[in-house]
Amino acid sequence: MGMFTAFSLLLRPQLPKTSRSEQPRVGIGVDPRDTVNPWAVFGNYVDRVVIQCVNDLTPKWSGTLAGFDVFIWDQCYAMEQSLGID
Repeated sequence: MGMFTAFSLLLRPQLPKTSRSEQPRVGIGVDPRDTVNPWAVFGNYVDRVVIQCVNDLTPKWSGTLAGFDVFIWDQCYAMEQSLGID
């Protein structure tokens, strides 16, 4: 079992339930000049999903997992990328 799979299985029961209205929406916070660039809009969305993941996991896991502050961004980014592929 890969490291990310083990990490995601460990955290899966702890992920908060969010309604559709609470999930990040596309295009929010994008510079109006960048709205014509689909990659800028997509990049903004990915960043906001990762930030939401970090913010959701920090209160519970920052004092429990060693190196949380060093690795959480990469773990959340890998989770976001995996969701897009799976």
